[in-house]
Amino acid sequence: MIPVTIVTGFLGAGKTTLLRELLAAAETRALHVAVIENEFAVEFGVENELVGAVGAAELIEVCEISGGCICCSSQQQFADALRALEAAPTPPQHVLVETTGLAGAGRGWAELLAAHGLECLFALQRVITVVDAVHFLATLRDPR
Repeated sequence: MIPVTIVTGFLGAGKTTLLRELLAAAETRALHVAVIENEFAVEFGVENELVGAVGAAELIEVCEISGGCICCSSQQQFADALRALEAAPTPPQHVLVETTGLAGAGRGWAELLAAHGLECLFALQRVITVVDAVHFLATLRDPR
C-alpha cells in the first residue's frame, strides 16, 4: 500500500511551506513522491513553485485539483487522481496531499478513501494540521 499524508489548515497557515520541507526531505532519501495539490481557485496553481523549490522534478509528480475541496465537492477528482497514480508505470512511494485553506481539517480522510474503494491501495499515514501560531488562539475564541 502507498502511504498518504494529508497537509491541511487555514489559508496562510504555512501548508505549502511545510510541503516544500517534506519534499526536500524526500529528495534527500531519493523517494518517488507524488503531490496532490488542491487549489480552490483554478488560477492559483503551484506546480512549478513546488517542483522548482525542490530541484528534483524527476522525483516528484504533481497533480492539481481545482474548483472545489477534495473533502467534499471534488472527492471524485481526488479518487481519480489517486487511482491514476497507483496505475502509473512507476507508482509513487508516498503521496502528499495539500488541501485548500477552506477544507475541513477534521474530515474523515480514511472514510473518504474507503468510500471510493481506495483503502486497499492507499494507507492514510498521517494528517498534519498547520496553524498560524500568531492568530491561532484568537481564531479559537472567534472562529468566524
